[in-house]
Amino acid sequence: QTGAGFSGLSVATGFGAGANGLGGIGGRGGLGGGLGGLGGLFGAGLGNTSTTTKPVIRTRLRSAVELPSQTSNFVQQMANQDANRTLRRVPTSAGVNGVSAFVNGNTAIVTGTVSSERDRRMSELLMRLEPGIRRVENRVIVSP
Repeated sequence: QTGAGFSGLSVATGFGAGANGLGGIGGRGGLGGGLGGLGGLFGAGLGNTSTTTKPVIRTRLRSAVELPSQTSNFVQQMANQDANRTLRRVPTSAGVNGVSAFVNGNTAIVTGTVSSERDRRMSELLMRLEPGIRRVENRVIVSP
């Protein structure tokens, strides 16, 4: 019995050299030894002389959504709107009501007046959370 995996017959054939001198328990169809081994359990037995492999089919995925290219001016305006919208959404208890932001490329320039250093720092941290912002120039003034 060759390539049988865990069959009772292959284990009963003995230990060591087996029928074809291939090692393992039961020779060719034993517990992981030689040809067949555990691979026979998963359909990949090495004892098979005819090799059949399934062809790999690769497809290209294309999106049916077409987006018009945006001008850098439009993108800049949207970034400015988003940054200022973020500042307006914060509760008044955060103390950043008098702050506005201007986005230039990947830099946010924060200006305005707040009542404490904590509020000044908060305005900067909010801008650091904005997507695409890599640098923040904090020009906020603390006025008690």
